[in-house]
Amino acid sequence: LDFFPTFQSLAGIDEIAPSRGIRMVDTDLNLTPDGERDHAISEWRMHPDNGAITDDILSVRTRDARYVHYSNSGEEEYYEHNEDPFELDNRAADPATEGSRAKLKELLVQHCPERGNWPAPAAPW
Repeated sequence: LDFFPTFQSLAGIDEIAPSRGIRMVDTDLNLTPDGERDHAISEWRMHPDNGAITDDILSVRTRDARYVHYSNSGEEEYYEHNEDPFELDNRAADPATEGSRAKLKELLVQHCPERGNWPAPAAPW
């Protein structure tokens, strides 16, 4: 998402097409000239023709935490990076994380389509 506006800027090209990406560096090699993102979404979608059930795995990461949602099973993962930077302690079943998990899950609802949306790109960018 961010490569296109970054390379375009480094090449000195005016905006060719609108992009939801941000520049990672500018022509003077200043880092994040457009600011940093508050979250990043990743996804893995299995093609239904591979003989398996389509499974959509969606994840949102912030500076402080990661939330993962498995669409077919409803299984969740939740990691708090301050205490668990290597994501080894899944705290999704901990009632104390319910509010934080709900906020991150809402980001996925806002930015990703429903499961099984293959082969169309899942994220709106």
